Amino acid sequence: MEIISDAEGRQKAMVMADALLALPLLLMAAIQGKAMRPLLAKMTGLSETRIAKGNLGSLSSATQRRVAAHAREMAFQEGRRNGLSAEEMELRLAELKDLEREPWELFAVMLMVREVHMIPHARSVGRDYGRRLRALFEDAEADRFDAFREKLHPAVTCEPFEHLGAVVTDRLERYRSACMAASTWGEILPVFKDAVDLWFFDFFSAMDAEWGRLYFGAMKPAPYFLWVAPMTDLPVGQGKVDLKSRRNIVYLPVRRLLQLSHVLIQREYRKAWPSQPAGRSSLAIDADQTEVVIGSYFDGTKALRQGDYVAMWHAMYQRLSGNVSEADEPTPPMALLHVALLWQRFFVQRGPGSKLDAFTILDEALYRACWQRHVDVLADQPATETHDWPDWLVNQSLSPSST
Repeated sequence: MEIISDAEGRQKAMVMADALLALPLLLMAAIQGKAMRPLLAKMTGLSETRIAKGNLGSLSSATQRRVAAHAREMAFQEGRRNGLSAEEMELRLAELKDLEREPWELFAVMLMVREVHMIPHARSVGRDYGRRLRALFEDAEADRFDAFREKLHPAVTCEPFEHLGAVVTDRLERYRSACMAASTWGEILPVFKDAVDLWFFDFFSAMDAEWGRLYFGAMKPAPYFLWVAPMTDLPVGQGKVDLKSRRNIVYLPVRRLLQLSHVLIQREYRKAWPSQPAGRSSLAIDADQTEVVIGSYFDGTKALRQGDYVAMWHAMYQRLSGNVSEADEPTPPMALLHVALLWQRFFVQRGPGSKLDAFTILDEALYRACWQRHVDVLADQPATETHDWPDWLVNQSLSPSST
């Protein structure tokens, strides 16, 4: 066990809180397939050299106006790529005026793409985490240890989780005990890291629960973001495995997204659930792609771009519905696309030659517990779900030992 000094522990807590405040920008960059600095340059119109200098708050008033105008134009371009009209974008920007500019709330808005006013709960969760992280940074900077620990403690009481299974309850009990026992900055660091795991899952599961009710209104609720997470048939804890030993050792998020998208459109227009996800050959036909292209998306050697996904969604709609007109084409599930791109960027590692090197399986029990908590919070909202998902989709787990 690493032993660090109190001063070093406090510094690490500051750095960690500061990095977490900036994490939404990194996640946005991942969705765009860019590094952080090029993304900021694209969003602001500033040069990468100027961005590297930092202290953007010192920009002159004239430069700030140019940055605001550039950011507005970039927002309109992104809206057009996502099928929004100029009128819809004006309405959306008007809706965003009441945002407090907390980075995690803004990130929830980006995930949603449309009707951002319809996710008040997820926005509130993001806003709360942004405020908490800023307060934690300030406490660490001022060496206020007791205040720092007190701000962590509300996140570890977790009463709403306690009926959701022994695995989750045991983890949270150990977490709570560690928080209460910590008396130095070095001892509180592991607690802070565990809190971050919980907050990360809690934010995404809040988005999952609220967005899912909007997009899949007639369907029974499910933790949809898990359906585009990395999945394996290897038992968790098996240890190091030769990832070249066989195909399909891990089902990548982009592959699962494309297959799920095909399932959704097939159910809508063929009025029946398929017995299993589409393989690359049938998916290639319906998405108007070659088998080689679909295979490269499946194995991760080709990056999926937003425009390519929207084009494949449209092709699947036309083929499976038989409609040439776009009049009744359902809106693509952009939140699922964004989350799949994030899961693949951060939970799948590649080595030389883009070969699969390692992958991470999400803590499914913890995610489901977080999701259920938000479903319970949203339970007083009108629900119209009447249709069941197919058993093979609902009952799949991320790994044989993950439930």
